[in-house]
Amino acid sequence: MSSIEFTAGTRRLGILSAVVSVLPGVTYAFTLVAGLLSLQSPQQPVGDPHFSILELLILMTPIMVVLMVTVHA
Repeated sequence: MSSIEFTAGTRRLGILSAVVSVLPGVTYAFTLVAGLLSLQSPQQPVGDPHFSILELLILMTPIMVVLMVTVHA
């Protein structure tokens, strides 16, 4: 089994990906709460513009993958 060597560069990459993932994560949470509060009934789906913003914020997934790889290292 091969493993990733933990170097100073790996540490910096992990710190950077953690810092970069905070803002989209917080923005996602606030947007989701705003979208849910805007619904008139619980059966309605979250609509635009909240849904579109949430879809764009899903692009933070690669940053989270890098973070988890560095945590594993």
